[in-house]
Amino acid sequence: AVSQGRFVDQMSKGYLRMSCPWHDDKNPSLLVFADGWCKCLGECDRSWRLEDLYRELSEPGAVRKGPPERALAWPPRLPTDLGALEDLAWRAHDDLKRTPENMWYLEMRGVEDRVDTARLGWYKGWITVPILNGGQHLTGMYMRATPPQEKLTRVRFSQPEGQQPQLYCPDRRLWEASERVAVVFGMMDALVLSSLRVPVITTSGGSNSFNPAWLDNWRKHVIILP
Repeated sequence: AVSQGRFVDQMSKGYLRMSCPWHDDKNPSLLVFADGWCKCLGECDRSWRLEDLYRELSEPGAVRKGPPERALAWPPRLPTDLGALEDLAWRAHDDLKRTPENMWYLEMRGVEDRVDTARLGWYKGWITVPILNGGQHLTGMYMRATPPQEKLTRVRFSQPEGQQPQLYCPDRRLWEASERVAVVFGMMDALVLSSLRVPVITTSGGSNSFNPAWLDNWRKHVIILP
C-alpha cells in the first residue's frame, strides 16, 4: 500500500485503516480485515474483497466502484404477504445478477455458484435466500447479513415477522435424486454443502427448530451433521 502512495494508519481492533483508493480520501476511511474483505466508511460506503483492493492499488481504475451499500443500522423489514415477499425475492435476485460486485460475501463463503440454483439475491447489504417448496413456489425467506451489516446491526439473520421455521433445501433436484442425504443446522452450511454437490436440507429457524416430521415422507438414508 505504501508503494502505491497509500499508507496504513494503524492496527486497531483486528483491522488496518488506510486511505481508500476508490475516492479522494484525505482521512483514511478504508478498514482492511484479515478475513478477506475491506469496508470503506467514507464516500464509497462499500465492501470489497482484498483481491479487489490489490487490483485497484496495482492498476487504478481496474475495479469498478459500483453503487454504495447504504448500510442500515437495523435489518430491513420484510413483507409478510407472500406475494409481496416473492416480488422482493426475485427483484433481489435480479439485482445481484446485475451487480456481480455484490457477490463478494458469497465468494468468500465459496457459494457463488448457488446464485442461480438457490435464487440468491442482494437487498440493502443482506443476502436473500428464498425458501421454495417442491413445486418451486416461495413459502418464506431468510436473510443473512454480510459482515459489515452484522457488525453494524449486531444481527446475523432476519426473516419476515411471524414466519415459522421451514424446511430449506438449496437444491431440490439433487436431493430428490440421491439415496443418501444430509441434514445440517444452518442455512449457509447447507449452501456450502450444496455447492460441494452434497444433497442437504436444514431448517430456516435455527438449530433447535428442525422438525423430524419433515422427513416422514422421504425414504432415504439420512446423515445428521452436527
